[in-house]
Amino acid sequence: MANFLRIAIFAATYIGGYFPGNYFNDKSVHALDTRVKKLIPMHSGAWMEKGE
Repeated sequence: MANFLRIAIFAATYIGGYFPGNYFNDKSVHALDTRVKKLIPMHSGAWMEKGE
């Protein structure tokens, strides 16, 4: 469930244009058989990457 929430946040921030496009990478989601945009962490303490 947390992964789907994370994907939804990434998608909303990408589509909404909250960050420049170069702040995102493509990521393959095998469970959904698709690719999504993933926000690139800007520092090592990124809470989204830790799943907190």
